[in-house]
Amino acid sequence: MSKIRDNKPAASCVGCFAWGQLPGRFCRACYTYGQLNSPGTCAVCRREVPVHCRLCRAQASWAVKAAGVNGEAAALAIFLRRVKHQQLFFANLQRPRNGGPPVGKQGRRVLKRVPGPAPAPVVTGWIQPPLFTTTRDYRTFERERHADLANPWLIRARRAARALGEARGWTRWVASDVDRALVIVLSGYAEGESIRYTEIFPALRGRGLSIGRTAEVLDQLGLFTDDRTPAVDRWLDRKLDAVAPGIRSGVESWARTLLDGGPRSEPRARQTVWTYLNEIQSVLLEWSSRYDHLREVTREDIIAARDAASGKQRESRVVALRSLFRHAKRNGQVFRNPTQRIRVPRQAGGVAQPLGQADIDQAVAGATTPDIKLITALAAVHAARPKMIERCS
Repeated sequence: MSKIRDNKPAASCVGCFAWGQLPGRFCRACYTYGQLNSPGTCAVCRREVPVHCRLCRAQASWAVKAAGVNGEAAALAIFLRRVKHQQLFFANLQRPRNGGPPVGKQGRRVLKRVPGPAPAPVVTGWIQPPLFTTTRDYRTFERERHADLANPWLIRARRAARALGEARGWTRWVASDVDRALVIVLSGYAEGESIRYTEIFPALRGRGLSIGRTAEVLDQLGLFTDDRTPAVDRWLDRKLDAVAPGIRSGVESWARTLLDGGPRSEPRARQTVWTYLNEIQSVLLEWSSRYDHLREVTREDIIAARDAASGKQRESRVVALRSLFRHAKRNGQVFRNPTQRIRVPRQAGGVAQPLGQADIDQAVAGATTPDIKLITALAAVHAARPKMIERCS
């Protein structure tokens, strides 16, 4: 359930018709009730809702309390058959939200937090190493059949999750989702196994549970292995797939140094690395058809690659190649830097040409409204820049 904004307008719950600020179409109580009960036709109000609908159960519970009958759970079924009307109510007033502090005289009481019983000790004796590693499919988990709440590692993980939730300020909804995820992952866990990210991702994502928080709890216990391939590695593999191995090793070392930094170099922006590698990718592919290593590249090859481009692209290509071979020379991958003393002339900007009288007359004739006339005067008479015209308009 999402967090309710302070300025969200009030609405009526689709399930129990409670009026108030709702996180969605249902109030929080109806949302939880719908997760725990299967839909069907209510025997009292004949609506297609989780049986029995929460509205009818609330009405019967109030009737039981008003009658002062002991054993509310046993008498609830009797009073459900007697429901003839419904008493509407406001949302989120049945109990304090998120375990809020009590009001009145009870609010001045300070209750001592009694620590819960320590979890069962985890067996740390001999373990049977696995013969081979298999991939577990948590998507087939069913709580009624596979849940093992007595698993010592699950007990430790649930306790660690409660401590982490109190430190991070998790809501009870987040804490409940993490607890459900831990039951799925650790019910059949045996000591010595490693839980991988790629195994728990499909099962937890399909149930809408938090993967990051669950992985954080598992990592605290030393049970988690992040086997994801970084996006940078996938990108480099795609860009350097057809490059010769000797050239690829030098280019990959250069790209990672730009991204992560080195002993004497600061990390560069990721966009800069992408631009550099995209600019010289075609050059690297052409060299891979003739050479096996960067040390075979000559000064003539650099000049040919420079002259194959034009305009701004020529300057960008030489800058990227100069950075590549400077890194390779510093790390001993090449004997000399073939890009030394190779210059690219700066691109001179175009000379502004004066407007003819016909162009001026056309611009003046097109200024028919007061704002266009003002813009024309600022640009033609005062030579104002676009940003200055925007401020004056």
